[in-house]
Amino acid sequence: MSIQNDITVVYNLWLPYGFEPFKAFIESYIKYPAGFEHKLIIIIKDGKKEELEDLTIYTELLAKHQINYQFVYFNGGYDIDAYFSVANKIESEYFFFLNTNSVLLADNWLLNMYKNICLPNVGVCSATGSWMSYRSAVFVQNSWKYDLSQSLQVNFSKYKLLLKALFYYPFLFASFPNSHIRTNGFIIKRNLFLKIKLKPIQTKIQAYIFESGRKGFSDQVLDMGFEVRMVDKNGNSFIPKNWSNANVFWYGNQENLMIEDNQTVKYIEASEEEKRLYSKLAWGKTH
Repeated sequence: MSIQNDITVVYNLWLPYGFEPFKAFIESYIKYPAGFEHKLIIIIKDGKKEELEDLTIYTELLAKHQINYQFVYFNGGYDIDAYFSVANKIESEYFFFLNTNSVLLADNWLLNMYKNICLPNVGVCSATGSWMSYRSAVFVQNSWKYDLSQSLQVNFSKYKLLLKALFYYPFLFASFPNSHIRTNGFIIKRNLFLKIKLKPIQTKIQAYIFESGRKGFSDQVLDMGFEVRMVDKNGNSFIPKNWSNANVFWYGNQENLMIEDNQTVKYIEASEEEKRLYSKLAWGKTH
């Protein structure tokens, strides 16, 4: 397919994870054609001096497969900070962002994303989405009953979390169902992405707030009058109310998943009891 729009695929390589996640991504990148011409940028994130000085094992793999790429260096912050840094520095009509644990699972992954991001009034498309509420999840996973099998400290920590979810988290997170796209693999226009307001992210909870909190990423896109959609491996896109039937994330066998990450792998490797819990957290129903 001849290129009509400028698309940059951005893969975030967090060096502390080591070589294996990068190898898995590159092997999937070779195995499954993107279906659409693009540039590839690899963010080299948070490496020690000696790691930054010797990237031979990474460059040799890229050379072996004759992959054209550009390295960009970023230190500190979370994945989303690195994405904004790239978007601010590099011109491209569209960016498709992938995290370190991303593994492609289907042909035409970029073409299918592109077709859907070009639909009227669509602002962002992601390979996964969820209805999970960080606040409501606390009550699903914990009860107010004192657990005699646990220590006083463990029970105290549980009650502290429950009280926080009851009185503090409502200001940060909507209750279930809390529709939001996950940021492990998403495509968006650069000019829209740079309109997103990003507060400093210094803790994990702040990262959760950006991804799924009130006035977070998805809410900001919706407030600007655009849709958020989830796209499966076959190129079908789903509006939030239909996500639970897509068999993409934390439901069934995730048979329509386009991009694997550590969370989708966690579900596949989980026990049946754990899978039922994950499905309930994400969709309010068990697989």
